[in-house]
Amino acid sequence: MGNRGQRVSPKDQRLNAVTAAFAGLKKDLGDKTAYMRDIFCLDNEFSITGCVAERKPGDLIKYQIKISGQDNKLNVSFANIESIGSEIMQYSDTEIEALPRFDPQKIADKLKTQIERSLASSGTYDNAKKAFLANNSFLELAFIPVTKVMMDEFVATIFTDDQLSLNTAILDVKKNDKAEFSDYTTAISAGLYAGASGSSAFAFITLYTNDTSLARLRQYENTTLSGKLVRMENGVSNKPLFIMTY
Repeated sequence: MGNRGQRVSPKDQRLNAVTAAFAGLKKDLGDKTAYMRDIFCLDNEFSITGCVAERKPGDLIKYQIKISGQDNKLNVSFANIESIGSEIMQYSDTEIEALPRFDPQKIADKLKTQIERSLASSGTYDNAKKAFLANNSFLELAFIPVTKVMMDEFVATIFTDDQLSLNTAILDVKKNDKAEFSDYTTAISAGLYAGASGSSAFAFITLYTNDTSLARLRQYENTTLSGKLVRMENGVSNKPLFIMTY
């Protein structure tokens, strides 16, 4: 299963399937507060926190979901179950009334069904992978636990497509002066940002291209950059730098 007949790592499959399942079920888990907190794709471990439900009438709780996988077995467990506290202020009375009952087995079954659905066909899986790569919040989480020793394995696991499309903010566009990429006229520098305006980039891109339309990109313009990943290097402040061509 995978793009253009390429072999896709089982870790890559599960990563995209889990994040797609979370996105598809976020309303059931608590749309205002639920978020993906941990992604460690090399060990197939994920966690979702800030989930909310009604344990019994008048007893609203928040909880964490932990998802792990080994071979073909998927495990879903629940932790940090406690009263919701002040986070309830983010929900209106109507939204509170619509909160689901806390049923761990039902929640686990829904997640597993969504994950299996994402893996059921190449088309569904490809859409899940595109959605993951387009979500900088997920990408940042995936990079966080990866050490320099793990980076080659991480890149080989996640960035397997012939072409990558990443959401970026343009930092600079200049004439290419790198001999290694002498076939390309233009070098585009960009950052990947997961937070609000003013936050720092968690990764960077240098894209070498002959596309004249890309040469007209403006500084700080938000755009999707696509290309073939040549390699990953250390960028500014030792943050990951995608070296790409298009």
